[in-house]
Amino acid sequence: GIYSPSVTGESFPLAPPAFTIIKGESRQGVVLDAENTSRVFLLEENQVEISDMTITGGIGGRIYCSYSNQKLKNLLVAGNTTSGNGGGINCRASKTGFENVTITGNTAGKGGGVYFEEHSVPVFDPINRSNIYFNNAPYGKDLYAASAVNVVLDTFTVQYPTAYFAS
Repeated sequence: GIYSPSVTGESFPLAPPAFTIIKGESRQGVVLDAENTSRVFLLEENQVEISDMTITGGIGGRIYCSYSNQKLKNLLVAGNTTSGNGGGINCRASKTGFENVTITGNTAGKGGGVYFEEHSVPVFDPINRSNIYFNNAPYGKDLYAASAVNVVLDTFTVQYPTAYFAS
């Protein structure tokens, strides 16, 4: 179902305690929609796994990770907005696993899809690859990293494709 302030009276952001697994039915079956009232998830200094749902309608961002360790699986992160960093996901000094995550249609000042800062470590599953595309930001439309990161994806937007970006 759809879980939002107007449909079910949900309050956002969700700030789960450490060592929590949040599992939906499917991307289509569970939609967390903050309806532009707040972030959707606030993950601080904990370990969380979030899977099988859509995360949308976050304002001021969507999934914010700070000094935490999270695994994101089978998610659609779309339609989130912030004037700051990370329209879809903002990771600060965090380790984040990505497995079959689609991040699209998000907007930010930097990192429309994902923003990594303070030596965050993204871990992209090489088998169940993720997709980051059609996000918008003046700097890093899809992904912005303050330091070098290793990225393994199926789909990624390249504004001016050349042999440098794909071979």
